[in-house]
Amino acid sequence: MDGNRAQGQPPLRYIPTLDGWRAVAIALVIVSHGLTTAFPGVEKLGALGVSIFFALSGYLICTLLLIEREETGRISLVAFYRRRLFRIVPPALTYLVILGVLGALGVVVLRKGELFSAFYAANYFHARSWFTSHYWSLSMEEHFYLFWPAILMLAGPRKARLAALVIISALLVYR
Repeated sequence: MDGNRAQGQPPLRYIPTLDGWRAVAIALVIVSHGLTTAFPGVEKLGALGVSIFFALSGYLICTLLLIEREETGRISLVAFYRRRLFRIVPPALTYLVILGVLGALGVVVLRKGELFSAFYAANYFHARSWFTSHYWSLSMEEHFYLFWPAILMLAGPRKARLAALVIISALLVYR
């Protein structure tokens, strides 16, 4: 599967290059947020950073799932979703609970329905303030995680590539 790995070597679970690309993506988002008011149009850098981060995340998830399939002969959706649940949900919900308490105490002002972000549907609702605007990207990523591993498991790598092309083409036509 990995053309850069010598035969007989264990699969690569940590990909150091991704850290550099994550840094680039994060820097683009930070620069965009910091300079948008001074330089109109710079927000496109933030969108590029988010797109890079989504691509890295998709690449990493697919790589790890394919390594699992190579090692075990299958992809365990239960194990995958359990890992996602315990990695993402505790900090995301903790943040929203603290935010809700601060809102109830009048320390911060939240928009109606803003705490609905807990259901990873922030990309469907525009009632987000600065406090929860980042849940948009988290929601988008979680939707990818909800469907793509199942497609990869059911279709296998070759047919999943075709499915990806069909989905991307359909979305381009839709947009």
